[in-house]
Amino acid sequence: MAIQLLDVMEYLHEHHNRAYMDWKPEHIFWNGIEKDVKLIDWNVTSSLDDGPGKEQNIQDDLRLFCGAALYVSLTFVEPDNPTKPIGPRPTKELNTPVPEIRRRYWTDNPNFYQRDSMLDDRIKEIIRRGLDPKQGFDSTRELKQILIKYAQQELGVKEDELTLHTQPISPYFKAITEMRMAQQQLFQAQRELIEAVRENGATPEFTRLFDAIKRASMHFPISNLIENGDH
Repeated sequence: MAIQLLDVMEYLHEHHNRAYMDWKPEHIFWNGIEKDVKLIDWNVTSSLDDGPGKEQNIQDDLRLFCGAALYVSLTFVEPDNPTKPIGPRPTKELNTPVPEIRRRYWTDNPNFYQRDSMLDDRIKEIIRRGLDPKQGFDSTRELKQILIKYAQQELGVKEDELTLHTQPISPYFKAITEMRMAQQQLFQAQRELIEAVRENGATPEFTRLFDAIKRASMHFPISNLIENGDH
């Protein structure tokens, strides 16, 4: 997902001289089966030549991406306040001319909270750098290559698998594919059981089977459940 979104960002920067500048989780839709991403809401895009200038605007666009896409997708909480639901809200004032719209998901102290022990140090370091106003990334290509290298070395994923419409090659992606197929079968079983109840009425056996399916489906990532609309 991150590689595809960075491709979109790179296209905007290089071919249209514009920055997206409105990165937030509710604007990103991921199809886990097709490995295809959609980015919505384009009314805040701005020229790279606007103040504070092209170089800073590219860095700001990437920093927003690291906060709203990378950080949130791994932690499921906002960077600056894990107790509030994910969504746009003002953060503390920063000594920068960047407008409020651009810093919804910024933080100078990325704390991964309950997921800290679940994430390896390398991916956390990539995100920390992306959110650090004194470091950050200077181009989409730089961040993309770092993420590709991480996927290759840590997950055994080939670069071709990170592009659109490719078949899984690595054991990692094969496992994810099998898991999603199993998930789809669970949802189908759930639909069949609901239909059986409509035709025959509820029975204790139907209830036990439905509860078993529900328990099994709860072990899948919540993002997949949401995208399929069956939660």
